[in-house]
Amino acid sequence: MDNNPLIVKDFFLYPGDYCFGSNNYRIRTLLGSCVALILLHPEKKLGGMAHIMLPERKKYHSSDNDLPGKYADDSFRLFEASARTFKTDLSEYKAKLFGGANMFTNFKTKEYQILSENEKIVYSELDDKIQIGKKNIDFIKQMLVSYNIQTMSEDLGGINHRKVYFTVWDGEVWMEKPNLDS
Repeated sequence: MDNNPLIVKDFFLYPGDYCFGSNNYRIRTLLGSCVALILLHPEKKLGGMAHIMLPERKKYHSSDNDLPGKYADDSFRLFEASARTFKTDLSEYKAKLFGGANMFTNFKTKEYQILSENEKIVYSELDDKIQIGKKNIDFIKQMLVSYNIQTMSEDLGGINHRKVYFTVWDGEVWMEKPNLDS
């Protein structure tokens, strides 16, 4: 028997967007340092995706007008509310994570080799401050543990952008990325 729905609701998530739905949803996005958090209820064929830009709302002095999925902590609250709407508990869901690339790798190129030692220190400190991808990954993984959500798969870090496609009806995720991580 074919599990594909007759009508597919296709959603593209921009940075900070969130989408949750039932078995006829397809959700897709394009990532750099942002992280796509995908949660799937394997038995009930429910799930969603958040295109997370930053770890915590309180650290970034944001306004209440920010997009719903912009912050990881807000995204988890959205997932929790969505799960309740379908009379499920968040701990019943499985996670898939993608993204969190370091999009600012210019500091590690050949030009880096000709810098003075003082310049290398400045660039190294700057590189640590702008690694938002790593900060997103670390925070989201902590949140998954606190909500008792198991991670099924992940493709995180590196220097590549990613295109991610999630079909809720079968729980499949497809990812495309160029091979630049060498």
